[in-house]
Amino acid sequence: MIEFFLKRPLLVNLLTVIIFLVGGYSLYNLQKETFPKVEFDFITIRTNYSGSSSEDVEKLVTIPLERELKVVDGIKRMNAMSGEGFSVFTIEVEPDYDLDEVFMEVKDAVESTTDLPDEADLPIVKKINNKNRGTIKVALTGKDYSQLRMVSKLLRDKLEAIREVSRVNLSGYRRDEIRIEVDLDKLQKYHLTIAEIGAAVRQRNINLSAGYIESPRGNILIRTLVEFEDLDEIKNITVRSNPTGMGVRVIDVAKVIRIPEKDAIIERSQGERAIFLDVMIRGTADVINTTKAIKKRTDDFFAKDYKGKFPEIKYRFTDDWSYYVTRRLNILSKSGVQGVFLVFMALLLFLNFSTSGVTALGAPLAFAASFIVMSIFGLSINLISMLALIMVLGMLVDDSIIVAEQYYQNVEAGYDKYEAAKKAAFETIKPITATVLTSCIAFGSMFFMGGIMGKFLWPVPVIIIICLLASLFECFFILPSHLNDFARVPKNHGDHNRWYTPVIKYYGKALKPFLKYPFLVSFFFLVLFVSSIFVAKSMRFELFPGDDVRLVFLQIKGEVG
Repeated sequence: MIEFFLKRPLLVNLLTVIIFLVGGYSLYNLQKETFPKVEFDFITIRTNYSGSSSEDVEKLVTIPLERELKVVDGIKRMNAMSGEGFSVFTIEVEPDYDLDEVFMEVKDAVESTTDLPDEADLPIVKKINNKNRGTIKVALTGKDYSQLRMVSKLLRDKLEAIREVSRVNLSGYRRDEIRIEVDLDKLQKYHLTIAEIGAAVRQRNINLSAGYIESPRGNILIRTLVEFEDLDEIKNITVRSNPTGMGVRVIDVAKVIRIPEKDAIIERSQGERAIFLDVMIRGTADVINTTKAIKKRTDDFFAKDYKGKFPEIKYRFTDDWSYYVTRRLNILSKSGVQGVFLVFMALLLFLNFSTSGVTALGAPLAFAASFIVMSIFGLSINLISMLALIMVLGMLVDDSIIVAEQYYQNVEAGYDKYEAAKKAAFETIKPITATVLTSCIAFGSMFFMGGIMGKFLWPVPVIIIICLLASLFECFFILPSHLNDFARVPKNHGDHNRWYTPVIKYYGKALKPFLKYPFLVSFFFLVLFVSSIFVAKSMRFELFPGDDVRLVFLQIKGEVG
């Protein structure tokens, strides 16, 4: 196979151009995201039971659900929390069980719970994943809170119109609630109870289907639709009446007001009252392009759509995850260019210009081939995959250097370029293949990493192995042909006097004592290895260093109430 490519330089050159073009196209079209898509081993169940105390929620909702969930296999840990008006279950799934199967069993167990209160909402069962993820937040600030709420809803509608945006969550937005404040004296005057007022309001606010009537002209849908449209309808609800037509309305015994809810989270930005729009994007969206579209749509909203209408409202962008992706892409590109340049300059110290240039071309060619494979397998450019690309950057050109150096030695020994390239490839194929396979096995052990960390880090061994195999292909099937085609034979190729010849002589002299006492040298390095193990055990372990902290969280707890 090596001779096949070596005898067809035109095919190899065409293949090189195609790899660069298709690789560049693949890189441009690869999805760019913050982190790889991960299904966490967690399932949540939320049940809303409005108007009930935490004790009632635990007794009527949490405990019945807990009884049904105990029969589900694959649950490692289950935690339940009962609060005022809601119940939340957090279920951790065993790593050895299939998450989808456990999810369906949990869902069936929840649906089979028949003794839940009629007033409780249907339980919502969800799997935790990062498919729909927040990419950026838009902070709106202003003094007039009612205007701030109106602008936030208008901007939310504009942003949700972007195809890549899945939804926009409003944080710091206080919803309106309708409060019926009963006057106890008037209630006693008319001999009414709060329960009667509540029942009257519920019976007046109905949206209920009652089936349909079959007729020759078609089916007629029957539906009771009586919903409140304004506060006056609530005020004029009749709570009690007599046969003479006299009655007591809600407004006779209570005040009906519409105000923002009190027990809500208050957000501030830059010292001002704020509403945050947390923009969530789809799992298939490109984080960089989508963030640019979000910023442009926000700028157009204030500069064009509503120019001059909201002068007191200010906006700013925060928690922009595309910044980190762009920054690492810049690191990768700069490191790649600098690495190729430094390799080329280092090779110039030992090889001629043409041989150094052809050899340094190995790294970008291997990267281009890797991007093609990543595109075929649906991998994305994210913070984890770029970490792998940066790690493997310095390893890609090693194989090419070995083949090129062997080729150069063969040329100096008197072989012509074709024979020198062929001989170099066949002489180095075994050690280089063994080296690459050893590295693949070493990084392949990361496939056996379990838990959430294993799911996040699985792109690292995949991409490193792809790049190493691409480098192996390049140094045995493309590089020999390029050396034969483009590398020039030095005029003094028979002259072995080089600038580093004295260095080699001194190295040979320094090496003799070590070769004379091999057991002593081996014992020294064995002691050094054992000592390093004890030193490593005493070192502080830190999975993620905190020297680049850009966010600070301050949490202050006070007494309840």
